[in-house]
Amino acid sequence: IKCEKWETNTNLPNGWIFREGSNFGNDRGVERTNYNYSFVSREGDCFESVSRAIEFVKASTLYDEDDVENFFKLVPERQAERRVKTERWTEDNSLPKGWKSRVCEGKEVRKYFLSPKGNSYQNRRSALQHMMIEGYSESDISLVRNGLADEGWADHDNLPLNWKYKFTASTLRPVIRILTENGDVFDNF
Repeated sequence: IKCEKWETNTNLPNGWIFREGSNFGNDRGVERTNYNYSFVSREGDCFESVSRAIEFVKASTLYDEDDVENFFKLVPERQAERRVKTERWTEDNSLPKGWKSRVCEGKEVRKYFLSPKGNSYQNRRSALQHMMIEGYSESDISLVRNGLADEGWADHDNLPLNWKYKFTASTLRPVIRILTENGDVFDNF
């Protein structure tokens, strides 16, 4: 079974195994690697997708709600593991130890942020909010907050401490965005 890349996982019911497969293809006009999952239950039933396996667990009296909830954690956990292993992430002096960033170019250049646990954030503000919720130190939070200037956020004498603002281009009218100390945003309030 190990030779065929079958694995156990703490998010699966006892006795279950799974295998992750991948193929490179076109997904909504973008070329990317698509991942799929196969499962074998402790009863020996085979399932070729997460949804079919979850349907089986929900319908069976041998499993409970915790089994269903844990099943939903498997794919995000695997995605986080892959993100951490991606070579495009780099150390960033404007982030706390263990955090990384990467720049992607598409319609616009965008910087993404990766936590030590593999969670990805589309902007520094989202990473900042995560850090506050998770109880990071004030020095780590300040480090990330100071980097908000890289995304166009600025201090202003008429705003409370740690609040910021920026102008955003709009086809209709200029938009003034206000960022509170906890990362909430108000547009043209």
